[in-house]
Amino acid sequence: MSSISSPGVEKQDARVDAVEAAVTSVRLVVLSGGLEPARRAVADRYPNAVVEALDKELLRGHERYSLLRSLRRQPCDRFVYFTYVNAWQLDRFRMALFAWLTGARRVVLLDTEHAGEEFGAARLLVRELPRTVLEVLAAAPVLLLGLVLSWALELVCSARPRRFPDAPASSERTLDVLLVRPTPTIGVMEAGESAHIRGVLDGLTELGHRTRVLSNDNLPAISRAGHELDVRRPGTFFNGMPLAFEVWQNLRFTLELWRATRRDRPDLIYQRHSRNSWAGVAVSRLTGIPLLLEWNGSEVWATRHWAPVSGWSWIVSVFERVNRLGADRIVVVSRALANALVSKGVVADRVVVNPNGVDPTRFHPGAGGEAIRERYGFGERVVIGFVGSFNYYQGTELLMHAAPAVCGAADASFLMVGYGETLSAARSAADAGGVADRVVFTDRVPVDDVPAYVDASDITVAPMVPNPDGSDFFNSPVKLFEYMAAGKAIVASRLGQIEEIIDDGVTGLLVEPDSPEALAEAILKLAKDAELRERLGREALASAVANHTWRRNAARVLETYDEVVREG
Repeated sequence: MSSISSPGVEKQDARVDAVEAAVTSVRLVVLSGGLEPARRAVADRYPNAVVEALDKELLRGHERYSLLRSLRRQPCDRFVYFTYVNAWQLDRFRMALFAWLTGARRVVLLDTEHAGEEFGAARLLVRELPRTVLEVLAAAPVLLLGLVLSWALELVCSARPRRFPDAPASSERTLDVLLVRPTPTIGVMEAGESAHIRGVLDGLTELGHRTRVLSNDNLPAISRAGHELDVRRPGTFFNGMPLAFEVWQNLRFTLELWRATRRDRPDLIYQRHSRNSWAGVAVSRLTGIPLLLEWNGSEVWATRHWAPVSGWSWIVSVFERVNRLGADRIVVVSRALANALVSKGVVADRVVVNPNGVDPTRFHPGAGGEAIRERYGFGERVVIGFVGSFNYYQGTELLMHAAPAVCGAADASFLMVGYGETLSAARSAADAGGVADRVVFTDRVPVDDVPAYVDASDITVAPMVPNPDGSDFFNSPVKLFEYMAAGKAIVASRLGQIEEIIDDGVTGLLVEPDSPEALAEAILKLAKDAELRERLGREALASAVANHTWRRNAARVLETYDEVVREG
């Protein structure tokens, strides 16, 4: 049946198009989702506008007041915030108020799902302000409820050991594993966490077990890989109060998880540890289903050192303590994390070290790199590749400080794949070093395309930096295993688990962390020696296939589950 638009609707659409075509100036702040997708979204909506991109870091702290005075001198037609999902973008009222105070005629929120919302003075005063006041008034009761329930769960979890006499062993039949991702995290849709989740699911499936995911955010890479994904997105209430938002969403998601287990009871709940969430612990105790908690780091530590909300750490620690007590086993990606948990009182036998892995059928030599090299015009240049999130420990800015020495001594280009908090600083470092024309920043790319970008590189780098407080480096970089499986020569920082994975001089080169000079020296050594690159890549590939596949990772998960149910 064909659809027919009424003349009234057509006229209204025409008026909207005319108004947006008349917009000539746009200020753009990318909160999440990537700069290039944001520019495309703005260009589609405002085709005739000149776009000025502002760094979101300028909107934090006291700098925002001087920025406000500066922007008011030259108001724009539209002040646009770009984010993943408008509906649950935090601090909407304050962001819209700031933009309105700059003199912008309209404030607009755009997102990756092509949704757009406009804010004018009337909406701010009549709708958003009362809503924000209500959220402020309701925040304290919600936080108190979350804390009371946390303390109650602590008592339950401390009471006595659990037994699972009727649970099947993984060798007896196909297990039904429910992977739970309870807290929405901006940027995970096409990032390392998504790749990790897919790897665990792929490994369990390869071993013959059923997997499904309950998440409160969309994970496109998981759906594309054919895994069963049930999305329960968070509501919009409390998006002006981030801490209350997380605690409230934990309560909502716990209910969703309980309903999911009632509809289709799994044999195992496998939950990624997330800030201010004990959904897996609560439902595991209510239903008697074993719980394995995947622990990729302390959220208390991350909140104190990486998040602009360090004052939350006490409440975060209450939720984290419940998870440490309530999980039947805690699966960690590195020995440093295991040691940290034991230092917090977790019995060592309840902690299992299970490093990340790789799928050699996806990451391998010849995975499509020639097309990437042609797209960016690399020709015969030596390409130094980095793939990952641009965040606080990845060392992307450090790599750009090393780039001038490399480019000055070799015919080389850098391929920087990813997006994150430190992308702007990395771009600035490349500009300051005079090598911007030798560096390609791709922004975020789909997880499915990452193997081709790795394959396009001659040398791959993992220039991680030490933790800011001097504690042991606890990360298990997925990129490292992907580089190895692709058969690439690797330069990596001599930190934590990286030293255990890379055999210096055999499967890669290790350098002192936080030293652009040492990093540049190692890269140049490989750039000038193709035979060495080939030998290191060949050994790295053999090691990855033999020791570091997601299948082996999944096998360790199943061994841990069997150990838990045997105790009953």
